[in-house]
Amino acid sequence: MVKNPKHRAIAEKKWAIPAGTLNPVGNQHIMKIHRDIEDGVVKFAWVNVCNAYQDSASASHWIKAAREMDNFIVTSDGYPGISAKVSDLVLPSAMIYEKWGAYGNAERRTQHWRQQVLPVGDAMSDTWQWVEFSKRFTVKDLWGEYTLRNKKKLPNVIKDAKKMGYDENTTMYDILFANKKAKSYKIAMDKFPQKGFDNSECNGDKRNVKGSDGKVFKGYGFMLHEYLFEEYASFGRGHGHDLAPFEVYHKVRGLKWPVVDGKETQWRFNVKYDPYAAKAAKKAGSNSTHAFYGPLAKNLLQGNLLGPDKKLGKKALPLKAKIFARPYMDPPEMPDEKYDTWLCTGRVLEHWHSGTMTMRVPELFRAVPEALCYMHPKDAKAKGLKRGELAWVESRRGKVKARVETRGRNRPPQGLVFVPWFDEKVFINKVCLDATCPMSKQTDYKKCAVSITKA
Repeated sequence: MVKNPKHRAIAEKKWAIPAGTLNPVGNQHIMKIHRDIEDGVVKFAWVNVCNAYQDSASASHWIKAAREMDNFIVTSDGYPGISAKVSDLVLPSAMIYEKWGAYGNAERRTQHWRQQVLPVGDAMSDTWQWVEFSKRFTVKDLWGEYTLRNKKKLPNVIKDAKKMGYDENTTMYDILFANKKAKSYKIAMDKFPQKGFDNSECNGDKRNVKGSDGKVFKGYGFMLHEYLFEEYASFGRGHGHDLAPFEVYHKVRGLKWPVVDGKETQWRFNVKYDPYAAKAAKKAGSNSTHAFYGPLAKNLLQGNLLGPDKKLGKKALPLKAKIFARPYMDPPEMPDEKYDTWLCTGRVLEHWHSGTMTMRVPELFRAVPEALCYMHPKDAKAKGLKRGELAWVESRRGKVKARVETRGRNRPPQGLVFVPWFDEKVFINKVCLDATCPMSKQTDYKKCAVSITKA
């Protein structure tokens, strides 16, 4: 966490940058960024790997803020989604198998893949775009004294940077991506796992895409993917988040972390399967089958459902799961006389997120060509609506037109409608409530008040 000085120090050491370089002001979740753009605190935003202007609640509000003339919004994407349409600049991104990459699943499984085909047109990976961007910034540009939004100052670290062997014209590319350690990861197209696969970032390709300098990009000349993954993995190894070496993931179909001595952990915190749990239980002299290890919440302030009570003091719960009971709280918005129905949004089986990819797959589009308003038959009848008719779904923030469905697999209870958000033509997130959870930073997609009327 950037707020934690110890964490910043670890990152500064790994990245070989002067102490005090990293900005300690975090709080950069998506809704904070939207609100900062609206307030004029942020003037530049770069959208990657999401569709921020379709997937945000009360979307019209944030789109209006983004389109103020003194803001500059960039989107990297392979498709012309709503975020691309909102943006001042669209950068064409290589899609999943047009580049080397990796992803992690909620089950802790990490999987890697290799580039299978060349990207379309001049598209390059998001990673390449960021690395090329880093060539445009030097020590002199970024590492002088800087005033943060909280009025505190980052120190001038240029003198310290020079002691580390950098000069004022050294670029962030040289420091972060093309350093000595990075270049130790060699290109070896005759060996596993590189043999037989394209590598547009490291070698360039026959399309002759131009780089940040305006010249034909010939590749970085070292195995950038392996370097970035190994650097990322180094932060978690030895701390219960161990990942296997880069090359190993290209020999298997994914591994669940922590990976210790080459073996994945099937069930975390289970002493039988998780080496870290076994170590923690042994250290504590416990014969428990489970051990919830880690430094978080070792000593908790006691209390009741109404809150903590300092008089009771703190209590240690070694190796135990920490479950926090919380009192019921009314939703920030509830149905009333004008907006008398609950709205819930989410996904359907056939489409993923904002539908930019799945709506272009013929089989999936034929199966579910549009987002429907799923209603209980009695609600539809009471509002004078029939299956297949168009209805307005309206909230205090906006309205959309959707076709009514009273049968099929999605059968909401009375008083609630469900409209999935994959279809930009049924832009339901214009309607949703942007009340934001202070912990998860998630907005209230699952419940807000709407009216349903015949279109």
